[in-house]
Amino acid sequence: MKIGILGYGSFGLVISAILSENGHTVTLWGRDPDRVSYLIRTRRDEKRLPGFKLPENISIVYKYEKLEDAELIVSALPSHALSEVFNKRLKDILKIRKIVSLTKGFVNEEQLPADFIKSMFPDAQIAVLSGPNIARELSRKLPTSSVIASYDLEYARLLQMVFARPYFRIYIHDDVRGVELGGALKNVLAIAAGMVDGLGLGMNAKGALLTRGIAEMRRLALALGAKSETLMGLAGYGDLITTSFSKDSRNRTVGELLAKGQRLEDILRDLGMVAEGIRTSDIVLKIADKLGIDMPITRVVNLIVNEKIGFSEAINMLLSRPLKEEFYNGT
Repeated sequence: MKIGILGYGSFGLVISAILSENGHTVTLWGRDPDRVSYLIRTRRDEKRLPGFKLPENISIVYKYEKLEDAELIVSALPSHALSEVFNKRLKDILKIRKIVSLTKGFVNEEQLPADFIKSMFPDAQIAVLSGPNIARELSRKLPTSSVIASYDLEYARLLQMVFARPYFRIYIHDDVRGVELGGALKNVLAIAAGMVDGLGLGMNAKGALLTRGIAEMRRLALALGAKSETLMGLAGYGDLITTSFSKDSRNRTVGELLAKGQRLEDILRDLGMVAEGIRTSDIVLKIADKLGIDMPITRVVNLIVNEKIGFSEAINMLLSRPLKEEFYNGT
């Protein structure tokens, strides 16, 4: 296939290489001409992906017109960029029929990427890809699995063959909302896991926090239409475990460095990458409050990143909550 990739972050670069390995004609788009020129010249991003080199047969462009003949568009954009790219630039230029979203987050309050993209391209087939996908590991061809979800399972099966590699095993699913919610909600919990690491609270605390985090993640996801089984799969618990323990996880790293006393703006500047969990915590908390869903871990993460409470107060808020049964209201 002729495939256009939107976004040249670490995952966009790695997915471009995977699709190229599978024999597809790949064109990678980015909005910054200087960065595009640098990637064309070096084929590398040593800060994000040390040791990785983009294959020479991948075209790198900053003009949408270069994507006009693409049969499939893969959106590897951060959530905050989707609206600008699809609204102001892409929609009037391309006649897209097949789209895959790799974005893990919310486009705006309450709208997930697949719903937003569908509103822009109502006649297109839409799918989402998610799972335990640390880009640095995937760039080294270390084995992992992911899930592609679409309401059209035949489309999902087509994409399963497009993306699969011997080291990149792809499953399919029809629960688009569940896969996207798993990918979004786990980022907030990964920040919390990093805070536990930074404070040196130990593995007992981390295991307890993630288990209770899974409970609140499931409460909200089910209320928003996800299937319970999806949260137990690769896009839910699988992604959460990986993101909460990997040293290469942006969200976990943000939490750890905050707990060690660094300023959020300094952390994000040094990372040079988006940590989706920060923005997601604001959106998720508003949704949870609107629906009357209890999400105490998400709440303290949000309060900390917005500098409204300190870590001692956050720990006290969680541990001093009223004692109750482990499974209440079915979760």
